[in-house]
Amino acid sequence: MELYEVDGKPAIKIKAKKLATNKANTSALFDCEGDKKWFPLSVVRYNSKDESLLIQEWKYKQEFE
Repeated sequence: MELYEVDGKPAIKIKAKKLATNKANTSALFDCEGDKKWFPLSVVRYNSKDESLLIQEWKYKQEFE
């Protein structure tokens, strides 16, 4: 199993598509496998090539569990 990190903190990788960013470019709206959610860019890393999103584990649990 591959281990992921965002800013040195454990992260979870999911499939997602970036839909928009706010004017200040501090958060973005993602379609996460059908769930549309805003995330602060400080807790995520988006890969547009494979449409994947790394989310810090604590934020993932807060949003999806």
